[in-house]
Amino acid sequence: MFLAKIKLKLLDNEIEDIAVHSDDIDRINDDLIKAIRISSVLNLRHLKIDRVDKNLYNTKELTSETKELSLINATAKDILEIFIQNANVKNVRQLEYLARDKQDLNERVQFTFKPLFGFVFYELNNKHCFIWELLNSHATYIWKSNSAENNLYLGKVVEQAIAIIKNDGREVYKKFYKTIENPNYDFGIIDHSSNNLTDDERFNEWRNKLERFCS
Repeated sequence: MFLAKIKLKLLDNEIEDIAVHSDDIDRINDDLIKAIRISSVLNLRHLKIDRVDKNLYNTKELTSETKELSLINATAKDILEIFIQNANVKNVRQLEYLARDKQDLNERVQFTFKPLFGFVFYELNNKHCFIWELLNSHATYIWKSNSAENNLYLGKVVEQAIAIIKNDGREVYKKFYKTIENPNYDFGIIDHSSNNLTDDERFNEWRNKLERFCS
């Protein structure tokens, strides 16, 4: 809502001139628009979206769920950059690496809301690899196909896995995965932290494990 002052000049009871001024509108500038954009994206962490039938959202679906986001026309790349630069998350280096090195972000990034807000990156090299990175989490979840099959099947596997983790926790899913006979995909968890290592050493260890797993 904006407040505006209107001045009318009348002549013989007819409007001869009209002037409108609003201090609120005058205060709208690039800095304010940027602040609104950042706030709208960061608020995604607190959205209460918990649909039984859905666990992964692409940018278009995410926008349809949030009125604020639909107004700022944010892409997946925009959302990632805002979180990396403004959210002060402890796994920011992992997010930076995944956002920088995984191709075609707008097509390949999906979002989750439970158990935490997070990003699912899809990497296509010689095999398909889905990488789930949650905000302020302690681990990265990875699913990799063992054949040249298309990503549609593995995508369904990942969504089912996230549903189990969301509802029952990762230990339940790990036990479930071990019961599958001859799965045509691999599942792994890479912890972000290791004792007695510097920040750089921990990150390099995480990155090397990730690349080995997805190779």
